[in-house]
Amino acid sequence: MAKDKGKSPSITSVMLKTIQAVDIQCSKMLVKSHHPLLRPILLFFEFLGNGFTWIALGLYTYFTAGDDDVTMRLLYLFTCGFFLDLAMVGSVKLLFKRPRPEMNADGSYTFSADHYSFPSGHASRAFFVCFFFLHFLRFHFTLRFLIYTTTITLAVSRIMLSRHYVSDVIAGALLGRLNYVIITTYVMYWW
Repeated sequence: MAKDKGKSPSITSVMLKTIQAVDIQCSKMLVKSHHPLLRPILLFFEFLGNGFTWIALGLYTYFTAGDDDVTMRLLYLFTCGFFLDLAMVGSVKLLFKRPRPEMNADGSYTFSADHYSFPSGHASRAFFVCFFFLHFLRFHFTLRFLIYTTTITLAVSRIMLSRHYVSDVIAGALLGRLNYVIITTYVMYWW
């Protein structure tokens, strides 16, 4: 069936294309805004948000916790949250299949990455970890501020390294918060 040449695009279509264009432009501005000397710091945050880092920390905690029931319960909840994060992010990535930004000049990754951009798994994991730690562990105000700042910096570094668009990171942050709510509202009471 031939497309009507006189038919104008829907308002929804125009709005989505406008939002996507703004998303791409904002992402490009963030990529171009950082000094090249910041790259090692940004790569540190990439390493910090990687799943392998959190698996290693979880294993370390497991083997050093001894008979501490509280630590083991928290580790159980954290592990459930970690796997829920993988399932949620992976499902959404397969649903949308949004390609990663083309702005990544060298294409190098600290760890090999999947091919899809939406949502950011690093941002999702970072926000889950942030809310989880702040919920279960009592920190001084200064350390709480440092945890929030690290989380936001990690999320923004994903854009500055041209791994994700702004909307990918926002969606990842929202998924991380949803994951935290699921773990602390439902899973916590099953065990």
